[in-house]
Amino acid sequence: MGIRLATMGDLSKIHELYLECKKSFSSFSFMEEDEIDISYIKKLLENSIYHGLFMVYEKNGDILAAGRGEYDKYKAVNHVMRDIILFCKPGKESLSVKITLSFFEYIRENMPSISQVKASYRASNKESGNFQRQLGFEVEYISKNEILLSDGSFEDIIYTKKQMKNDYEILFAKSIKIIDTKTHVHTGNQVSEV
Repeated sequence: MGIRLATMGDLSKIHELYLECKKSFSSFSFMEEDEIDISYIKKLLENSIYHGLFMVYEKNGDILAAGRGEYDKYKAVNHVMRDIILFCKPGKESLSVKITLSFFEYIRENMPSISQVKASYRASNKESGNFQRQLGFEVEYISKNEILLSDGSFEDIIYTKKQMKNDYEILFAKSIKIIDTKTHVHTGNQVSEV
């Protein structure tokens, strides 16, 4: 099927994917596995559907990757899409680029009032930091000792932002040959290969 907007019908599959990411990538989420229950994922999905964006990459009925973000309903701050989270099935990390590009393309085409997106990553997650930098995100601030780890130590969270007016992510994707923009089209709520 490809990349499409998520629906409430995707709830259980998104929950399974989120849990699988947590088990496979220790720095994926600060939450413990038992805290990632279906009600938590339902809240993320509802908030993103009604005040943001939630996209999934689906193939043969399986959701292999997802990306979400939300904005406030208040006019003074609803130009910022915040809490961007991207996650993909272990072994399918290349899909994170595809879902990110589709996410940004959808915002540009369908949410022109969004001028900035914000994300974060754990300081130990160097891959996420490098990925965000390559997509044009800049460090906004570092929150020292924000996460209490199970061993009693603390970890910093790095908060980032990206202005939607640039096209760093397209240049990045072309440079690593993930996509050829001539072979991908956006058709309504789905990005598909030509």
